[in-house]
Amino acid sequence: QIGGEGGPWAAVTDPPVAMEFDPETLESTGRRLELSYNPIVSFGGIELFSTAHPSTCPLTGQTLNYFLEVNPLGGSHTALIVRTDKYLHRTVLGRVPVGPELPLVHDFSVTAQGKVVLVVCPVRTGGLSDFVKGPYFEQVKWKPELMTQVFVFDLNSQSTEPEATYQVAPFFTYHHVNAFDTEDGGVTVDVCGYETAEIVTGENGFCYLPRMSQQDLRRLQTRDGGLWRLELPGAKSQQRTEATLKRIKLTREGQPSDSDLSFELPRVSPRVKGRPYTFFYGYTGFAKGKTPLADFTDWAIVKGQVLQGGGTGEVKMWSEANVYPSEPIFIADPAGQHEDDGTVLVTAYDSERQEGLLVWLDARQMTEIGRAYCGSPTPMAFHGQFVPSS
Repeated sequence: QIGGEGGPWAAVTDPPVAMEFDPETLESTGRRLELSYNPIVSFGGIELFSTAHPSTCPLTGQTLNYFLEVNPLGGSHTALIVRTDKYLHRTVLGRVPVGPELPLVHDFSVTAQGKVVLVVCPVRTGGLSDFVKGPYFEQVKWKPELMTQVFVFDLNSQSTEPEATYQVAPFFTYHHVNAFDTEDGGVTVDVCGYETAEIVTGENGFCYLPRMSQQDLRRLQTRDGGLWRLELPGAKSQQRTEATLKRIKLTREGQPSDSDLSFELPRVSPRVKGRPYTFFYGYTGFAKGKTPLADFTDWAIVKGQVLQGGGTGEVKMWSEANVYPSEPIFIADPAGQHEDDGTVLVTAYDSERQEGLLVWLDARQMTEIGRAYCGSPTPMAFHGQFVPSS
């Protein structure tokens, strides 16, 4: 819901185009033309990319998102943090140059106290001319020499410049898990991270159809990401001024020796979004870990536990033979007393019945409560939302 309560409902993705729809019938009501927004780019600039993960501003309840301002005349492109109200008026709250090539940014984080964290990994396309050469992902290049740039913006500030800028080792992330404020005025950010961008740039990228139908090629599928933590010190820190990046191991529940578990498409309870948390939910295509049996057919829904201090956490899983689940959606129990009190909704495909279904799980135990088949095949789905009727 763009702009918060009272704003229009729209489906969005990484290109800056919004498709409005009726929230009751889900029927499309038309494309939201860019001319209905006020301009946010500088004179001569082009608004090219956004993200599929808009967030809610903790100060106003309005919509926050990242946009990329492209400079077609050369020089640096500019990353923007933008807030949109229910009347679709947009305000630029953050602005930072990101260099002469186009970065790939799919997600960002916002803390409860109003810190926005933008992670720019060393993944680039050369420029607008690349878009006529073929499919977008074929033009994306991994450039580790650029390192990873991290920008922190303070929504409480009147300045559009980053409050802090950090540089860490090269890595790649599609999705952020969560972020929260720390006592020293800094931020801790957890992401689903990769050592390289092979999930995008490699020939075994995610679910490339020509390779999925052949078992020997399917086994080469790039694995899901791991839990990576960015610790960004604040102005009050007495111990360090540099950011740190580390991987948090996840072990299978009851099997502490199995510590190479991976995941993607993470979600947390809305009650802890932007705050310290313990649990996240996600999908994996490698429920068997790195055993020789893993061939990207062992899909599962995972519940990861994140221990205070970043120690190794345990993972619970739900899976069923020949059933291929999609991204989980956590629904908090309104009367719940614990972070993980609630239900996890999962759309899935049953390959034996060749039929889609909806499964709902107990979010604490990761056990099935019920399911409903839809009567027809359904593809993998991701980035959906649960919206209460009232």
